[in-house]
Amino acid sequence: MKTKTREGSVEVPAAPEASTRVVGVPAQSVSAAGYVLRGALFLTAFAGLVLLSRGNYLLFHAFVEGFSIVIAFGIFFIAWNSRDFLENNYLLFLGLIYPFVGFLDFLHVLSYAGMGVFAGYGADLPTQLWIQARYLESVSLLLAALFFHRRVRPHLVLSVYAGATILLLLSIFSLGIFPVCFSETGGLTTFKKVSEYVIVAVLAAALVPVVRNRANLSRTMFWFLSGSILATMVSELFFTFYVSVYGLSNMLGHLLKILSFYCVYKGLIEASLRDPYNNLFLNLKRSEEDLLRAKADL
Repeated sequence: MKTKTREGSVEVPAAPEASTRVVGVPAQSVSAAGYVLRGALFLTAFAGLVLLSRGNYLLFHAFVEGFSIVIAFGIFFIAWNSRDFLENNYLLFLGLIYPFVGFLDFLHVLSYAGMGVFAGYGADLPTQLWIQARYLESVSLLLAALFFHRRVRPHLVLSVYAGATILLLLSIFSLGIFPVCFSETGGLTTFKKVSEYVIVAVLAAALVPVVRNRANLSRTMFWFLSGSILATMVSELFFTFYVSVYGLSNMLGHLLKILSFYCVYKGLIEASLRDPYNNLFLNLKRSEEDLLRAKADL
C-alpha cells in the first residue's frame, strides 16, 4: 500500500489480517474417507483393548489408566507454559487441576488388585482412590465455570489443590476415615453407589455452563469438551453395579474413560498444539468487538 507525504510516495506494507479461524478446525475439511478411516482405527483399537482385557486385565487396566494420566499431565504442561498469554481462564483452570486427578489415578493403578504395590489393602483401596479422583474431577469441572469471566491465580489454584489432594490421601492412608467403597463379601457399598450418582449429577451440572458459554470456546473445543463430560457420565453409571474389579461393567467403564480423555486430548491438547496462533487471533478479534460495542454505548 502507498501513502502520500510531502516528500513523495512511501511504500507501507499492509498489515496482515488477523485470522479468526476457530481453534482446532483445519483450513480444509476432512474428507469423508478420512472420517471413515479414523472411525475404523478407533473401533479397531477398542476391539484390541477388549481382547486384551480378556487375556490380561491388569495390562488392559494399566494401559487405559496410563493413557488418561498422560493426557492429564499433558494438559497441565500446556496450560502452565501458556498461562501468561492464555486468555481463556476456563481452559487454564482445567489445565491446572488435571495433574492432581492424574496423580490419584496413578495411585489407583498401583493399588489395583494384583499389582502388589500396596499390600494388605485389598480391592477397597483402588475403589476409594477412584472415587476421590472422580469427585475431584467432577467438582473441578463445575468450579471451572466460574472462570469463564474471572481471572485465574495459578499459584493459588495449585496450592489449594495440592492441599486438598494431601487431605484426601490422609483420609485413607493415615486417618482411615474415608468410607469403605468395596467389600470382598458384599461388593460395592452404598456409599460407592450413591457417590457415582452424585458424580454424574455434578457432571451434568458442569455441562450446563459449558453450553451457555460456548461462544467463549471454539467449535472443536466445545464439542469435544461436551463429549468428554457425557462419556464420563455414562462411564460412572457402569461403575455403579459391577461385582468384580475384573468384570464386564468395569471394563466398559474403563473403555468409556478412554473415550472421555480422548475427547479431552482432541479438544484441548491437539487444538492447542496444532493451532495456537488462531486461538490468539480469535481472542484479539473478540476483544476488538467488545471494545467497539463499549465505544458505541458511550
